[in-house]
Amino acid sequence: MKILVQEIKTEWTKASRSGRAAQLRSQTPLKLEMPQTIFASADYIIVHKLEFKEENNFECQAVEGHLSDPFSNGSELFGAVELRPGDNGNIQLKFRWSNEVGAPERKSRNIGNISDGEWFQVIYNGRFGGRHDWLYRQMVVNVGLSSQIEPTFFLLKDPKVTCDERALLR
Repeated sequence: MKILVQEIKTEWTKASRSGRAAQLRSQTPLKLEMPQTIFASADYIIVHKLEFKEENNFECQAVEGHLSDPFSNGSELFGAVELRPGDNGNIQLKFRWSNEVGAPERKSRNIGNISDGEWFQVIYNGRFGGRHDWLYRQMVVNVGLSSQIEPTFFLLKDPKVTCDERALLR
């Protein structure tokens, strides 16, 4: 059984709040195919990170990763999504707001438990900085649990749960 985590980060400034740049920003995906090479590891948690930044015209920058000693502290945190081992091989998910998520503040809450073959999607956003140099970020964290590893795991079916914690960013 492996835990699949896909983090999709989109970052922009006020310059991309309208016009062509906003159009490009709004086209960033909420889920993608994972590269086949990422599954070569025997690690329990497979991590696929993607970034779409204004400074790169929202072109995809990918980073692959693995956690070889998962849950050594009892939980793992991916952005604002906390994973904990649950009962019967399930994984518990929780949304945990902190300053790293960005303004405005939101309440932390339990999302649910994932079983084999299921996945959850957590979407949130935040605003960072002062009055003039604001940075905006949207994070999508897709988390799946599966004994059958497929690069298209997140594309084959809809998530069991979508937790949308996006706020109005001004």
